[in-house]
This record gives sequence, structure tokens and C-alpha cells, in this order.
Amino acid sequence: MPESRNKGKSNFGSNKSGVKKRAFYKRNKPGFKKLTEQEESVKTDESVRLNKFIANAGICSRREADVIIQSGIITINGKIITELGTRVYPNDVVKYGKQTINNQKPIYVVINKPKNLATTATDTSSRKTIFELVPDSAKKTALTAVGKLENEASGVMLLTNDMELIQKLINPKHGIKKTYHITASQKIEKEDIKKLEQGVDTEVGFIKAESVSYLRDDDKFNLSIEIYSGKNLAIKRMFEALNISVSKIDRISFASLTKKNLLRGQSRFLTEKEVGFLKMLS
Repeated sequence: MPESRNKGKSNFGSNKSGVKKRAFYKRNKPGFKKLTEQEESVKTDESVRLNKFIANAGICSRREADVIIQSGIITINGKIITELGTRVYPNDVVKYGKQTINNQKPIYVVINKPKNLATTATDTSSRKTIFELVPDSAKKTALTAVGKLENEASGVMLLTNDMELIQKLINPKHGIKKTYHITASQKIEKEDIKKLEQGVDTEVGFIKAESVSYLRDDDKFNLSIEIYSGKNLAIKRMFEALNISVSKIDRISFASLTKKNLLRGQSRFLTEKEVGFLKMLS
């Protein structure tokens, strides 16, 4: 009887069982080095630079995180870290002083704020806050409102835990554009518009509008105003400086964000494209 063509040959690797045997052999052959958890994290790109980890946790911006790291107040797994560029791995315990830092995924939410809603999470009154408007999946994240609005004002607001972006958007040198629709309790004369565009002295300093115009030529009570000032409550204070009472302040746009397709009181997550555009603003 003729010998089988496979005689003397192993079926090792010829089926699924063989694949497992090869893997077992590779793990146990001399010189094989099993990757540590940190090395596996680098391989799968699960590690993150320490300054980004701190910024994502909402402590401060990346640049400020570098200063904190060098001050020796950050520890990883009980070891003081002062070296910039240090990476954090999934099971590392990072502490800022005695506080354990939880690295949160950056979240970006735009809301169309109604009137008479508090803009701080620590509001002690019985009023509702803007943070109740965010999607349910974001309510457990510590978000910060960027570009404050008066409680009585309405319109576009951005909420995020990305401290680096927050610092960029509120920095006056970056000149973030904001557009408002204003309703005054008295007629706004062209002389008043000229003063707003030239700038007025307020209790928080000099503020000027980039452009001011009537919403309709036959309506002297409603204006559209564009400003780049980063001062808090800038619109309200500009009109107070001119002794003009304002009954409505509605922010139509903030940076590149608008309230398009958002009813009053609604919110949504930003798209990757919108986030990318905000980060490119300078």
C-alpha cells in the first residue's frame, strides 16, 4: 500500500488548533519577551501625555499643566513627576496634591439658552441652570460654560471640559467674534450707534463694538451688534454706560457656533468638524 503523501509531516498550523499551538510555542520559546501593560498601551496608543491628561481632567490648560508638573505637585502611582513629556497609562493613579485626577474624554455641547436660567452650576437659588439642558450622557461630566451670558439673556452658549480650548476662547488676544440681537426700551439714535462703535468706558474697562446696525431701517429699538471683547457681560455694560435700558439680549452666534436648528432650551454635541474649526481659531 503506497505511503501517504503527508507521512512524516506535522499538521501543525493546518487548522485553528495549529494556530493556537504556534502562538503557545512563540510565547514559550527562549528569548520571548512578553510586553508589559505600559508597552502594550504604547503599542495600542492608549497612553497620553501627562499635560494633556491634566487638561482633559479640567484642571487647567496644557501650558499651565507644564508649570504644575515642574512644580512637583503631580504624582503617578505615588512617585513625584517633574519631567515634561511623561506619559500616563490606563491603570496609572495620577494625583494633583491629594486629589486623584480622573481623565475625562473631551466633551463639547452647544445650547440655546432660554432667559432666566442660571449660568453657574453652583447657583444657590431655586432656579434651573444651563447644565440641566445638556444631553443625559454628558450630565455626569464637569462642564464649564464658555463666554458668559447674563441670566436674563438668551442664545448660544458652549459648554465643555476642554480647558485648553476654554483658555483660548476667552483670551482677549484671540478676538472671538460674538453677534447679538438687542431690544432696547427706548429708541437708539445713530449717535448712540456711533458711540458703541467708537467704544465706551465701562466699570470693567473700555469696550467697543465691531459693528452695529438696525435690524430694520424703520425700527429704532432693535439692533444687531458684533463684538470681540472678552469682558464679562460686555453688552449689558456698554448700554448701561450710555444710560440705555435693554429689555432683551439674544446671542445669535459665538465663535463659529450658531443656534441653527436648536429650539430654545435645546442642546446638541458639536461635530468633529465644528470642534476642529474652534481649535483653529486664533
